[in-house]
Order: sequence, then C-alpha cells, then structure tokens
Amino acid sequence: MTGREQRRARVLNRILMGELTMAEGSTELGVSERQLWRLRAAFVGAGPAGLVHGNRGRTS
Repeated sequence: MTGREQRRARVLNRILMGELTMAEGSTELGVSERQLWRLRAAFVGAGPAGLVHGNRGRTS
C-alpha cells in the first residue's frame, strides 16, 4: 500500500471507532464527504485492500 492508502486506512479506522466524524475525516483527507462514504464502504467490504487503486498491477 502507498502512503496515501495507509493514511486513508488510519483515518477510516478512527471513523469506524467513533473518534472522528465523516466531516472531520473528509477534511483531514482532502476529499468530499460523499467520496469518503465510498471509501468507507470499500474499506468495510474488503479491508485495506479495498483502498488500493483498481489499476494496480495492470500492464500498460
């Protein structure tokens, strides 16, 4: 995972534990609240692997 993906995972963990609200998390990550809901759904469904970009490992 890249540093960006690790940071997203840390913030999402804090949101799921109730330490941060979605609004605070979106500000911290620099994404919209709607995008953070999408990231949260991927994180809950697949864990940290859900945050990895879909084109990772694909040949050009």
